[in-house]
Amino acid sequence: MGANRKSLMIGWWKIVAALAAAIAALLLVYIRVIPKPPVYAPLTPTQERAVFVKGLRGSGEAPEELQSLLQAKTNMLWGAAITIGKEQLRGKDDLVDAGQVECFRAGCMREMRFKDRTAAGRFEENLLLGANSPLRLWPGRIYRGPFSDDGEHGVTAVWALLIDPAQHRHLEALSRVPHAMAHMPPSPNGAISGL
Repeated sequence: MGANRKSLMIGWWKIVAALAAAIAALLLVYIRVIPKPPVYAPLTPTQERAVFVKGLRGSGEAPEELQSLLQAKTNMLWGAAITIGKEQLRGKDDLVDAGQVECFRAGCMREMRFKDRTAAGRFEENLLLGANSPLRLWPGRIYRGPFSDDGEHGVTAVWALLIDPAQHRHLEALSRVPHAMAHMPPSPNGAISGL
């Protein structure tokens, strides 16, 4: 009986070893067959700006009937916003370049360059967060990309007023408002502030 027990034990160990080898082989096949997802490094601010601009431009031209309306309304809102932003700045050379408004099917953008990050932060102080910001009248989303350092040329950020095609009718409604600023409450200190 001792010999049978020994052969039975050897038989079980052979089965366990065979199962372990089979599992190891399956794991190797699994590791080789299913690739690991790639690991991407986070985008730099300059890369993020390039991706965003490429995507917005890639949305195509705005519908012909909305092109002039988009341009006019974004110029009006940006004009009011830049006036308020300049009031926040301490030096005349803090805003290096306000850029031109470019409009596409998914919205309008402008690339703004500032002397440094402090000036950029001061400029936008009430423009994104302020409840009375002229940009809040826009029927879509407001986007401000990350600040990217341009070396000696200062800091650049892309600002965009985005709109879905479904929101185009809201933009048409905005066209019936002669001057969007007329519907904003007066500010006690002359600057719009909602903070």
